Amino acid sequence: MKKDALADGADARSVLSWIHGGTFNYGGVDVIYEDPSHLVDEQDLIVAKMNYRLGPFGNWWFDAEINGNAQTGFGFLDQRMGLQFIHENIAKFNGDNTKITLGGGSAGGYSVLYHLTHVDSHAFFKNVLVIGPPNIKWWSAEEASQVYSSMAVVLGCSTAETFLTDLSTGDLLTCLQAVPIETLGAVADQVGLLFAQFSLTKGLFSQIEGAFGPNIDGITVVDDPLTLMAAGGDVLTKIQGADFYVHENGLNEARSMTESLFGSETLMRLIFNDTYDSIWVEGTEDIVVPYLAHNGIMDQWFLSRTETPPTYNGLDQLGCEVDTEAGVMFTECKDAMEKLITSLIWTCSVKHFLTPYLGQGLNIYATQLMVGYPGPDAGATGAKGQLEPFLPQMRDCYMRGQDKSCHIVGQAYFFGEAETQGIDMTDDELAFGLQYRTLYAGLIKGDATAMSSYDAGMMNDIGLADGAMTLGDSDPFANVCPLYDEVDGYLNF
Repeated sequence: MKKDALADGADARSVLSWIHGGTFNYGGVDVIYEDPSHLVDEQDLIVAKMNYRLGPFGNWWFDAEINGNAQTGFGFLDQRMGLQFIHENIAKFNGDNTKITLGGGSAGGYSVLYHLTHVDSHAFFKNVLVIGPPNIKWWSAEEASQVYSSMAVVLGCSTAETFLTDLSTGDLLTCLQAVPIETLGAVADQVGLLFAQFSLTKGLFSQIEGAFGPNIDGITVVDDPLTLMAAGGDVLTKIQGADFYVHENGLNEARSMTESLFGSETLMRLIFNDTYDSIWVEGTEDIVVPYLAHNGIMDQWFLSRTETPPTYNGLDQLGCEVDTEAGVMFTECKDAMEKLITSLIWTCSVKHFLTPYLGQGLNIYATQLMVGYPGPDAGATGAKGQLEPFLPQMRDCYMRGQDKSCHIVGQAYFFGEAETQGIDMTDDELAFGLQYRTLYAGLIKGDATAMSSYDAGMMNDIGLADGAMTLGDSDPFANVCPLYDEVDGYLNF
């Protein structure tokens, strides 16, 4: 915080409690891409962050509650404890604990939705800012039990016959706590493939990347947050009492997921089995999503939900355009697959799960970011524009100048990531970053906003043009979402 925040007579500062992302498996409060300096020095906010248990440590499943301990959801309980600590102590740092905004990006954003849909967390925040929370189904009790029981057996901490006894006596937990982290990691990699197999059995392709994510026990984790949001209830009451709820997605949100999923031969062989070699034939090594792979997934997804799949017409909806000169086998369908995943897991899901809140005069702002990552030649090897952390498969998504804004690009501008890392930025990008931070910081501080509420069902488009941030509105994928409504496809891809 600023040095004068604690000065005698200083005004109480607005507070942002931020939960980091990382697929519930990675990250921490010290990661460089969430440095709060710009929000503190430039926007005069107080930013509080917390660590929480990740991966198996945060989501381990026990088949029973022993001595009053939870079965699962330990990472969420850590977060709630952090939120409570901030709420109870931030006034000592001259923070206003009556208007705390709870924010997060990616898995951190999904964590925010968990707390929004669980009344035990409601007392510790008032407003909500989520950037790019994915709509991915969490693991069931049965699935979690199979994976974590298998891990316990492989680690030598129990057997199939003695598992419940070892759990009730505490011997299982004592043994697990003594396992070296290197051993646990190696076994997690081995057993984690079970999660991918569960996903494929159910036809839930988006869930493949969610190994060691949250499990639903009906107690600590009542249900998938977006399912609870669609039900209204306590969530509606909480939003009615909030000053604002912001839900932001990127225009090309799923581009990096498409690259990651289809760029893995291991995952593709799991999905396509014996047909893999006939789809990725010689000469298609650089094609991320071939035509046959796209159509195979489309047919499998629709046919698993309805006997007669809805009609979709080429690029206007969900189809992949065929390059007749190159031949079907050599057609790149990455754009079509990215549009499919973006609409299902991000854009259309927002429209679906916010439906109960329309027409009620609530300060709900659904936004779509339409600006690429800052810096020249973003993603090029050795380029000054490379941002850390960086994954090679995200290069196509993060190229500047193509109006592409994929997963949590907004978070990079919100925290001033590129500036913190000393990356060369254009004057336009610097100006946009300042205007973008000021927009959301203004909401957090109670200032009026130029954004439109979600009563009309339209998303606010935030872009960059002629050196300034632009605000418009649109209904992205309007011709796609009705297809998903028809087959009730949400949380089922």
